[in-house]
Amino acid sequence: MKYSPQVVKALEWLHKAQHDSGGFAANMTKSGHQGTPYPEVTGYLIPTLFKYDLRDKALRAAEFLIRIQHKNGAVHGAPLDDTPRTLHVFDTAMVAAGLLAAYQETLDEVYLDGYSRAITWVRDHLPIDIQTPLYQVKAAAVIGIVLEMWRELALMPEFLTEHSNRSHYVAYMLEGFRTLNIDMTPLLSKLDGLARPFPFFFGGQSSSNSTCIVGNFQLSILLGDQSLFEMMEGWQRSDGGFTSSVDDTERLLWTLCYYLEAAYAFGAHTK
Repeated sequence: MKYSPQVVKALEWLHKAQHDSGGFAANMTKSGHQGTPYPEVTGYLIPTLFKYDLRDKALRAAEFLIRIQHKNGAVHGAPLDDTPRTLHVFDTAMVAAGLLAAYQETLDEVYLDGYSRAITWVRDHLPIDIQTPLYQVKAAAVIGIVLEMWRELALMPEFLTEHSNRSHYVAYMLEGFRTLNIDMTPLLSKLDGLARPFPFFFGGQSSSNSTCIVGNFQLSILLGDQSLFEMMEGWQRSDGGFTSSVDDTERLLWTLCYYLEAAYAFGAHTK
């Protein structure tokens, strides 16, 4: 398959981001310095790699996750050279999603075992109280749990004006509800009525008024808004990477992952 010039550049950047270990760096600097492997983004990149027929890269990533996974199923919630290293629910859930995709592709029981241990740990440690961050809705969806408190809050009229939430996290929440077939039409309709592109934060008090590139890619998929996708595609850097916001210089893997997902969703990944 022949990819568009923008996707070719993105895939070239992606190639540089994968370590010999198979794990993917969360970030690379403007000069091309590679960050250390990050389990979370390595995990949720795996399904995207399969979509782009990058099977070898996807399986190398899955093997990396199996190697660094704890016996209890959890993974660290930070790049592997960061300290202190704590086990993290969201990161483990994204690793579970990646291992499930690897199992579905290969039927290798090693990946199924890793997935099963990961979701068991997530189920035992997922916080379900008023202080649970809204992005955990996506983690809960991996194990089939609906975080009702966030569904109720998100459907309140003032959600996008009085709650200071990153657009990236709002999109994570909506992705989780979509996975569980939860109807979020009122919130999607409200988002659809807002000016584009979306800000880094919705509502509340925030020190950042920048545009969140990764959140806009996610929301373009959720809203079916190809023009928003094309607007954000214009922020691709000369090396093929994308930053988190228009004000940043550091290229981030999760922004590139959602760019590739959006390009695929709109059929813009081919020439």
